Amino acid sequence: SDGDPIVQGVPIHKVGRETGWTRGVVISPNSNLNRNISGTTITIYSQISGTIYGINNGDRGAPVFRQVAQVPVVDLVGIFFFTLMTFFSEHGIAR
Repeated sequence: SDGDPIVQGVPIHKVGRETGWTRGVVISPNSNLNRNISGTTITIYSQISGTIYGINNGDRGAPVFRQVAQVPVVDLVGIFFFTLMTFFSEHGIAR
């Protein structure tokens, strides 16, 4: 519900350009992501990781959110930015 922390198992949603509205769950509320970019390993710290069912490269940049009791109000969890690893930023939960 509104204001609750993001924890493992929390249902999340994504509305992407390619796949539309899909759902998943939080796997970890605090993950470090290592990516190899042009031969250099970059670590992105303190990310929420989750599983989103139904994703495509065209969905990058899609909002990831959780629904709260007062539909249609949602809490923004982050922005979807990797397809295979399904990670998104946790900084600044917005309303």
